[in-house]
Amino acid sequence: PSPTLFRSVILLYIGLAIVHDLVLLPAYAGLDRVTRALLARLPARRQRRVPVINHLRAPALVSVLLLLIYAPLISGKADRDYFLASGHEATGYLRNWLLISVALFVGSGLIYAVRVRRAASRR
Repeated sequence: PSPTLFRSVILLYIGLAIVHDLVLLPAYAGLDRVTRALLARLPARRQRRVPVINHLRAPALVSVLLLLIYAPLISGKADRDYFLASGHEATGYLRNWLLISVALFVGSGLIYAVRVRRAASRR
């Protein structure tokens, strides 16, 4: 590896750390606060012993991470070099990401339903 490549990678990591700390962290902390405030407004009978927030956070986190990792492919902005390097067409990634995200939220909802049912049966 050339020194220029090494320097570029180091600058990339520093830039990503700065963007995370100054943009992404406040954004998802604010979104978490808004979600908690909305959930706190539910009537008392609707609030359960099983907190719903984690069943929203986990699939959202995985979905956003997949979006960040595959953003060029999902947006269709991957260049010709992707096909040359991988042999795969850069099509269908948006559909796949949406299906994976839906499956994550549905699975999390099912797990939440099972946990709520178990908590209700223990009363």
